Order: sequence, then C-alpha cells, then structure tokens
Amino acid sequence: MFVDFDALKKGLNNLSIKKVPKTFLQILDKTYNEVLVSKYLAYFIDERNTNRSIVQQILQKTKVSSEPDFEELLANSTFESIKTEDQISSQSRLDIIVKYSQFWLVIENKIWAWESKANQTSDYEKQLSVLNKDKLPVKYIYLKPEFNKSRPSNKHFIQLYYKDLVDILNSVNQEQLADQENYLYLRDFTKHVEEYFMKENEEFDDPALQFYFENRNKIDHVVSTYNTYSKKIMILLNERLQDSFSDYKVHGVKSYTQIFKKNWENKGSTGLHFEIQASEPLDKLLGNKAVTFKYSIHNEANTRERYPSVPHKLELGSGRYLFNNSENIFSSIQSIVEDMKTIVENNVHIIDDAIAKGPVK
Repeated sequence: MFVDFDALKKGLNNLSIKKVPKTFLQILDKTYNEVLVSKYLAYFIDERNTNRSIVQQILQKTKVSSEPDFEELLANSTFESIKTEDQISSQSRLDIIVKYSQFWLVIENKIWAWESKANQTSDYEKQLSVLNKDKLPVKYIYLKPEFNKSRPSNKHFIQLYYKDLVDILNSVNQEQLADQENYLYLRDFTKHVEEYFMKENEEFDDPALQFYFENRNKIDHVVSTYNTYSKKIMILLNERLQDSFSDYKVHGVKSYTQIFKKNWENKGSTGLHFEIQASEPLDKLLGNKAVTFKYSIHNEANTRERYPSVPHKLELGSGRYLFNNSENIFSSIQSIVEDMKTIVENNVHIIDDAIAKGPVK
C-alpha cells in the first residue's frame, strides 16, 4: 500500500492532543462507573459528612407543584440512613436511597445507561411501596448528564442534570464538611463531573476521529507495520537468549521472559526461574528511547514452601536500553543477553544448591 507519509505527518501535526484531567475515578479507570460515582455522591449527600444543604438544594431544583413540600418535610425530619445499591427485590437495586423520619429520597443515577427494561423506574416505585410500611412520601430523582437522552418511564422520577448538581456541590464550602480534609475529595468529584458529565452531546465528531476516518486504511497499515516489527524484537530477543542458554528453557510472553533449567520445578511458568521484566511490554519496545529491564530470581507458588532457601523475588540487576533505530535495537538485544549471562552465571547456584538439597518435606 502506498502511504504519503508527508501528507499523513502534516495532518497529524495539525491535531491538538487534549490533556485528560486526572481525577480519582479516571486514574482507577472508572470514569463512567455508575456504582462508584453513586457511592462518591452518596458520601457528600450523607449529612453526617456535610450538612443537609446539598439535599435541600436538590429538592429545590426538582420541586414539582403536584408533590408534597419535600423541603418542609426535610426541615422537620431527622436523618436515619443512606444506602447505595440497596436491593429491594431479587432483580432491583436502588442506586441511592436516603431515609429521613418523614420521607425517603431515591436517586436513580444514569450516566450512559438507559432504563434496563421498559418500566424499570415504575417497577422501583411498586417494589418500594411494599417496603414502605409507614407509607412515607418518596421523592424520586433521575440524575443524568445532558448527553444521555433517556427519559424515565415513570413520571414521578424528576430529571436532574449533572450540571445542576455541580452548581449545588460548588456552593459547599470547606467549613460545611464534618472532616474538612475531605474537601479535597469534594473538589475532585466536581472536577470529574465537570470534565466528563457536562457535555450537552458526547463528541463523536472529535477532529482526531475525523482524521482517522479519512485515513483509516493508511493509519491501520502504519500501526500494523509497527506491531509486526515490534513483535519481531520480542521474538529475536527470545531466540538470542535461547541460543545463549542452550541448557535452559526460555519462555517469553508480552509481560516477561523466564529462563530456567529443565530439572527446576517451574510448572505452568510458576516456580523456580530467572525472570526478565521491562518497563514496556516486550512486544512494544520498538521506538522507545529508554526502556528499563530488571533481572531477578523468582520462587513462586508451591515451590516457595518446598525450597524456602530460594527468595520469593530477588532482584539481581537492571539496565536501560534503546530501541529507537536498527543499530540500537541489535545492540540492546546483545547487551541484554550478555547482562543476563553474567547474572545467571553469578547466581545460578542459589537455585542449583536448593535443588541439590531437595525439597523440604
């Protein structure tokens, strides 16, 4: 396939890469996880952690004339409990339910999801009415970003957008928190909502996507070429190691390479062996200017009890290697092999001695 690399490079240089804000949920790769977002929000709704101003403002923003005066009920109520993922039937869980002495507050949190079945919110109301022995009024809220175009099937669920929730949370000051050190987490949560939940429409027209759509075959060809040659480095490294350790077995995968003698116990790659690990996946080394390799002895699983004289994980050395051009690639592979030969020669007695003594019975 012909690829005009100059044109492709020019197009890539015209793209701006937006820095993704770091929040706790984003770092944990739980950006849109409704359960964790609900738990995070519930912490601040819980008046034992803040005051009830958050709930008061939520009730103000979702006020409906046909409903009871929930603000007045809140003023005359005492807080009883708050739960997330509260199971009310064999198939139904409420995202958040807050119980006060004179009413209950239910929040259904929908980030990407729509109702899991046609009458989910109606079913919630029916199921909850059975559990509501005192027939207390219940305030139902349907929380969602604007880019989620779903609507609750039950008219008693009043929509509240995340942008309105952020306005409420931003009105809370540090002095209103029971533990003022937790203000950091409140600000992190609002930052997360502002960045990820407040777009009116989820942007599938990002310029980077449009560029990919227009150049898909060319870009896929470039990526495929990279993957092919990068995988060759891993294969070549394992072949060179096997050539240099003819009395050993070499087992290499993307995350590590193991070297062990045939008489060592290393069933299923778990047991006694030397191990090489890198700061990058071994099939993605190509193009990296500095990759750290660590060399160690491992004694894993059952062999830890059978050969206790061999450390569980003993780091024996490390090195940094270049993979950014052909000359450096071949030089680095040779250096890794030589470094590993030295490490094995100096430390193989640790495992050999243990094997010679036999396993502990």
